Amino acid sequence: MKNLREILRSYVPNFTLHLLKRYINKDCKSILDVGCGKTSPVKYLPGGIEKTGIDIFKPYLERAEKNKTHDKYVCGDIREIEKYFSNKSFDCVISIGVVEHLQKNEAVSLIKKMENISKKAGFCRNDLWIC
Repeated sequence: MKNLREILRSYVPNFTLHLLKRYINKDCKSILDVGCGKTSPVKYLPGGIEKTGIDIFKPYLERAEKNKTHDKYVCGDIREIEKYFSNKSFDCVISIGVVEHLQKNEAVSLIKKMENISKKAGFCRNDLWIC
């Protein structure tokens, strides 16, 4: 019998993907995955969406690239995300399981920057941020 940790590991990614599919607008053509890590549910979004991932840890980006999780990758500090992307440069900006690793002031600043980079309104649920 599976223990609770194994059950949650299989459930959480599927639930996150369900939320992404539900809240990402059908006319979304570009998505920025902030703090993308080595795996991300954006890999399973429908075709036709250009997916860009940013993370500071190069080995994670290399693993994501090997797995073809995103179309483009940027190695950089998400706390300075405005250095890499201009305002209104993506239809959608997401961050999954990232802000809880930042200091409160850094998290608030990052969310504001993500909202600026996104062309559309924001949405958040627990630790999943969709702008």
